[in-house]
Amino acid sequence: MLKSLFCHIFFILIFSSKTMASEQLLAEMSNDISENTYQLIIESDEATHSIKKFYKDVYKDDKKIYRESLDHKNLNDNGIILEHKNDYIILSLKSNNFDELLGGVIVLDTLVNGASGIRKEYEIQLTKVDSAWVLINEDQKIISHFYIETNKVFLLGTVGIKNVIMK
Repeated sequence: MLKSLFCHIFFILIFSSKTMASEQLLAEMSNDISENTYQLIIESDEATHSIKKFYKDVYKDDKKIYRESLDHKNLNDNGIILEHKNDYIILSLKSNNFDELLGGVIVLDTLVNGASGIRKEYEIQLTKVDSAWVLINEDQKIISHFYIETNKVFLLGTVGIKNVIMK
């Protein structure tokens, strides 16, 4: 009986230690038409610091109103959709070399004009600095905030994203 109890405790300790994870704020996002803000969160393994999950936390009036789990494995496939409306993918993250342990080049894909289908891409690097994950722009500066300027057209209204300012 004691041996069986010891085996169960040992089994639980081994498997629970492998699932220890920590969360880290990767970047905040805001825009010029909504009072909602977003936080892109990374969940990583505490021992290896490898990426386990992405989350998009949505805030209104500085209160979190919901959390969306984003499958990081989709980065190398169809991408992670951050924002969509109707049948249009407005904002997504894509990669062709993402690795859970090393990061990779991430493309922020934006819909500039839904009427014409024009898209624009911004290339950033997801990498580890010590044990923290960071986004780095082409000038090798760490990005912690994305400000999205919407593209407005007379009579149609908002048709997409005009520009993304990275700070």
